[in-house]
Order: sequence, then structure tokens, then C-alpha cells
Amino acid sequence: MTTDELWMKIDAKFTNLDDKLDKVATTVQLHEQTLMQIRAEADAVEKRHDKEIAAIKSDARNEHDKMQNRITKLERWMWFSLGAGGAAGAGVMKLLGG
Repeated sequence: MTTDELWMKIDAKFTNLDDKLDKVATTVQLHEQTLMQIRAEADAVEKRHDKEIAAIKSDARNEHDKMQNRITKLERWMWFSLGAGGAAGAGVMKLLGG
């Protein structure tokens, strides 16, 4: 085999390697684009979930406040009833001579 033939084979191998490297580079670019799309979708889902969680927390806070108001009103009535009952009992005892 002559030197020229060897150089031709080497050139052919380099060309083949260049083609393969181009294919690999294209594949890597496609994967990077896909990865960027997946990250963007994941970020969008995360933002949507954050909004939903915030809405749920807000609803829970509102429900808690409503329940607290109801309990406060019930406690007032309870103490009023106890006081009125005690006063009525004391009045009855006074009338009965106790």
C-alpha cells in the first residue's frame, strides 16, 4: 500500500468520524432542547401548584376565621347563660328564704 492510499484511508476515516460527531452533536442539541422544554413544563406545573396551595391556605384561613367567630359568639352566649342562670338561682333562693 502506498503512502497516498494510506492518506486517502485516513481522510476517509476522518470524514466518517466528522459525520458521526455531527450526528452526535445534533442528538445532543435535540436532547438539550427536550430537557429545556421539560424544565419549562415542570416550572409551569410548580407555579400552578404554588398558586393552588396558596388558594387552599387562604380558604383554610377564611374557614378558620369563620369558625373562630362562631365559637366566640357561642362562648358569649354560654357565659351569658351561666351568669343569668346563676342570678336567677340566687334570686329564687332569696325568694325561698335560702
